[in-house]
Amino acid sequence: MTGFGEDKTNITVVKVEKGTPLAEKLLEFVWNFSWEEVREHTLQVIGGWAFEDWETPFAALAGDRIVGMATIAKTDYYPLPEIFPWISTIFVTEEFRGQGICGKLIDFANDYAASLGFTRTYIPTGHTGLYEKYGYKYVKDIVNYGGDVDRLYAKDLSLSTVYSDGYYTFCLREGTSCLIAGKRRFTLTCHPFEPCLYITDECGKKTVVRNAFDPAVLAEVFGRGSNVTSATGREYDVNDFCRMVEYAADLGDTTIDEAEKVFGNSPKKKAKTGSPSKARAAGFSSFEEDPGVKCETVTDSRLSELLAEYPDLVPEYCIVKTSAEKSSPEIHRAALACACRKLFYDGKEQVWSCDLSSAAGRPVSPDSLFAAAEDRRGSNYAGAFMYPPWGMEYTRDDFDKVNSALFPAGKDALEVYEWTTDWSDYFDDGCEWWGALCFTVYDGALDRFVVILSSATD
Repeated sequence: MTGFGEDKTNITVVKVEKGTPLAEKLLEFVWNFSWEEVREHTLQVIGGWAFEDWETPFAALAGDRIVGMATIAKTDYYPLPEIFPWISTIFVTEEFRGQGICGKLIDFANDYAASLGFTRTYIPTGHTGLYEKYGYKYVKDIVNYGGDVDRLYAKDLSLSTVYSDGYYTFCLREGTSCLIAGKRRFTLTCHPFEPCLYITDECGKKTVVRNAFDPAVLAEVFGRGSNVTSATGREYDVNDFCRMVEYAADLGDTTIDEAEKVFGNSPKKKAKTGSPSKARAAGFSSFEEDPGVKCETVTDSRLSELLAEYPDLVPEYCIVKTSAEKSSPEIHRAALACACRKLFYDGKEQVWSCDLSSAAGRPVSPDSLFAAAEDRRGSNYAGAFMYPPWGMEYTRDDFDKVNSALFPAGKDALEVYEWTTDWSDYFDDGCEWWGALCFTVYDGALDRFVVILSSATD
């Protein structure tokens, strides 16, 4: 840098901890900043430290001077408790604007959110064209508690799912292993030279499990459907590993022997298997490269937590992101193929047949997808959801709650395709008994597909 002015290029962003000198400096920064509309409320939040669990403020520093801030929280100035986390109170001192500090604050907050297992963050604003350059997409207009209308933006975070069963999700975020267990989120790392597993929860509490595993290696092993053996000789599949981590997270400094007490004297749980495959697996490979579009399944942690509340649910869901610039019948088919590659495998082998070349799809209206339950319970989506052939029945409110989580922007931007069900033995029992169905739904507001499969039988 030339001259004698303050260096405005060397900016660092840090998490502000409660009761530290930096927290006091942040309070002083807010007292003096020019954003009058939020100053009083922000002073109350930081002064009273109204942050819970993983909620926190961040500060952008030029040397030891605070020049910007942001927060991440469960709620904001909107009656939308189902949407979180919010990145908010994003402010940069006027003389430091135009230096990319806003983007650094947002990137740091997103990295923090991803480390906790979140797959999406939200920003409310009255501006148009500001947050789009940071990868955010407009979702819908929202009304704040003061009655004013703002714009809601969302950004999907890069996440590679290794395993998900509705309660546990084991995934990679930019090479770092993460585990979502119900409402808890853990970051998994290891000692560079010793076999110690570090488990850090959403509040920053760290547990050390000695003589354990390297989570990065496990992601590769579990990703190809293999098992691992611990130092005690116990064989683990991916679900076993998730159970051990969740249990060990509350033990503090411990060993693998203690962590394995979660299993008691029971043998290793066997992987769930389905019906024998009819060897029509070639249906997958024929669509992996056509139409030249990359597809990947993604995990929505909030949706996984919600679906765990409905253990008898018949429909299965899979969220798919593609690299396509726009939707088309071919992209719907590619999204369906991607979902089947996940849903039709048990982690080791294909357990349901799949001949996607014979699958036929047709566009239908969103209203028909969400139509009232029919008498033949499994023959339409609402019926399949509300009336499982075993277990408890669910209500229309339950149906609407799950679909609000699947499609938070509503149904106006949805493009729905209904597919035949004669191309996989997954649907055979449902076709014979209570009903089978298959839909791919492109949500233009979130730029993603939701694949819905159902096969209802006694």
